[in-house]
Amino acid sequence: MINYWRMFIFVVISLLLFGCNEDVEKPEILLDENPVILEHNGQQFELYKFYDEYENFIEKAEKEPDNIKVLFQQEVMKAFGESTNHTVSLYEEISEPTKIDEVREYLTQLRAQEDDIDRWIKEALEDSGDKLPGEDKKVYIFPSFSEEVSLKELEYVSGLAIDKEGFILMINPLFTERSLKYTVAHEYHHTVAMESGRAKTLLERSVLEGKADTFAKIIYPEMEPAWLQPLSGYYKEHGWEVFMENLNSEESEIWNFLFIGNHFKGIAKWTNYKIGYEIMQNFLKENRDVSIGEWTKMSAQDILAKSQYTD
Repeated sequence: MINYWRMFIFVVISLLLFGCNEDVEKPEILLDENPVILEHNGQQFELYKFYDEYENFIEKAEKEPDNIKVLFQQEVMKAFGESTNHTVSLYEEISEPTKIDEVREYLTQLRAQEDDIDRWIKEALEDSGDKLPGEDKKVYIFPSFSEEVSLKELEYVSGLAIDKEGFILMINPLFTERSLKYTVAHEYHHTVAMESGRAKTLLERSVLEGKADTFAKIIYPEMEPAWLQPLSGYYKEHGWEVFMENLNSEESEIWNFLFIGNHFKGIAKWTNYKIGYEIMQNFLKENRDVSIGEWTKMSAQDILAKSQYTD
């Protein structure tokens, strides 16, 4: 998912493996390197892990507990910035942890699962790339802590697509294999879709999320994200009303209102995600011959029109 929210780190991702050809040579993963370089069918993936940077941050934060914010920028975000081409403002989406003891404990648990994490990310990238080849990608792996909202609903993994070049994964030690792979696929699809341009309006952003969840569900159908449960009754009526009235809005307030929800105003949590996914599902029912690559590049306006969605 895309960096529009700080309060609700979300997700709800990924590339290549020609599974039908068992003779394709599998590249070795050098887990002790950072970044880890993966090659698959001509596509390259770089995995940047920030465990060491967090450990350096912890060591200094324990000595200077009143200087946590500055130390986090110096030890963690500076390293992140050096591996990307973006301004520091983007990195405000990743906030400094305050429970230092918990950070150390979580890092220890993640280190113990590092081989599994790397392997499952690799598998998800290959699975995703086989369905939808794209340009080379970078994956930035951060630990995730109990201070963050909605972790349980996300099965303890969240993602954030930066641009067409890469995405962030935030992993809590309680993560599951299926949630990690699903998130990799979801965010990977965002990066490939962004090769054709960025989404700006409510319609474009909602359909972008619907496309990513549709893609991830094709690969990992056993995953049942909470944010994909369809709207019904009161929430469907009011959710669609607000959505249709603001199709071309680029205001973050509208997006956040539909994302966070408001029971008293008839808006369910994740309404924009639910509607985007519903539009995509209806589109696929009406257009069964359109390939993943084709609908990934299609405009949101075209998707909506061809979905014949009237609600």
